[in-house]
Amino acid sequence: PDDNTIKLYIKGADSIIKDRLSRRFIDEKTMDCTNDFLARSSVIGLRTLLMAMRVIDKQEFNDIMDKIQRAESDVGNAAKKLEAIFDEFERELVLIGAT
Repeated sequence: PDDNTIKLYIKGADSIIKDRLSRRFIDEKTMDCTNDFLARSSVIGLRTLLMAMRVIDKQEFNDIMDKIQRAESDVGNAAKKLEAIFDEFERELVLIGAT
């Protein structure tokens, strides 16, 4: 259904994603289980990632896309500008899983 929202799905290193999780949606039991899984996996040499999501409206999506398009056109500084844009909107995330 078109409810005027968009879900952003994000994956990344646990150290980065954990800092970007919304405090409103953190369940301590889930985080304890996730941290246990991450610790057990890393001990045996597995690469781990966290997956998270954020719901935004179409206007915020359009704003983000405009910023990305402008950043990509600045060839000399695109990577730095894109990193700042992603850092800005990859906040208040909801944890959805770990691998």
